[in-house]
Order: sequence, then structure tokens, then C-alpha cells
Amino acid sequence: MLRLILASSLAALIAIAAIVYVYSKGKVIDEMIDAAHRADVAAFSSRIDWAGAREYAKADLAKQKGGLGGDQMGPAKAEIPRVVDYYMQPANLDILFYLREELFPNIPGKDFIQSVSYAPPYGFMVTVGLPKTVGGGEIPEGMRSRIKAWATFRLDGLTWKMREFTVPLFIVPQHVYSTPAVEIYGRPKH
Repeated sequence: MLRLILASSLAALIAIAAIVYVYSKGKVIDEMIDAAHRADVAAFSSRIDWAGAREYAKADLAKQKGGLGGDQMGPAKAEIPRVVDYYMQPANLDILFYLREELFPNIPGKDFIQSVSYAPPYGFMVTVGLPKTVGGGEIPEGMRSRIKAWATFRLDGLTWKMREFTVPLFIVPQHVYSTPAVEIYGRPKH
């Protein structure tokens, strides 16, 4: 009888955890999409572990640099830390908001999400790419399938934060500037 009670309790606990996991990851994604539409840097930024995401991006880009064709794409391997530190900071979210507003003003944020999957041990990964409605036949499928980014969210206390960020090396700028990036690429029209 005790085993039945323990098994039932464990099954209930697992079911509750699964419901909370599914609900909370959907809520985080919705909050980030809403923050992007409102160009709310503080709200969007609050879901990112900037230090962790930068360190992960540096290691991932260095690994890509060592792969086939890596020498011809992106920044030089020695420049990766500088490029990541320059571009991956809260102030530069304005660039993303600006580009979204200029290039994709009428496309819902959810259309950019290609998949959401489990990321072991405790997390989820969001794959973001161009929506099917963008570019029509102008962007070959082989290229469209490469224009993606992956954000992995991990628990930070009782909330989710993006800790890992992966982009293809060919998307990464090769240079940094003495002026803040947001001033070079423009500011969104709030």
C-alpha cells in the first residue's frame, strides 16, 4: 500500500513538473516576443544571462572557426572575444529591434520561431530563423535553412534565462568599432 502511495505521489509530482515546464517556457517566449514588439530593452534583457551567453558564444564560434571553411568566414579567431563582447550586450538590443521593425514590420514574432525543444538536463532550446513568408523564392532553401540562431534557456533560480547562444559563423560581423554599435546601425523608431 505504501508503494502505491509513493508511486502515485511521484507520478503526480512528475505530471505537475511537466505542466509547469510546458507552461513556463511558453510564457517566457511570449514575454520575449512582446518585449521585442515594444522594443523594451529592459524586459527582453532580463531573460538573458549576458555573461554566460557571451562565454558560450565565444567558445562556440571558436569551435566553428576550427571547422571546414571556418578560416574564410567571420572574424579572425583571435578577434572572436572582442567581437562577441562588443555586440552581445543589452545596449545593442536596439539594433535587433530596429532591424525587425525595418525589415519585418508586419510579421508576428512567433513566425520566426521554427522549433522549441527540450535541452537536457533542465532547459529548452528555441530555434529562430526566417519565416517561410519572407523572401518567397528569392532566398534559396539551402540558404534559408542556414540562416538560424539557437538560444538555450536554463533555470536561474525559479526563472528561465538564455545561457547559450549559437549563430552560424558567416552571420557574425568581422569588425568592431570605437562607436557603440547601436549608433552605427541606427536606433528604432519608438
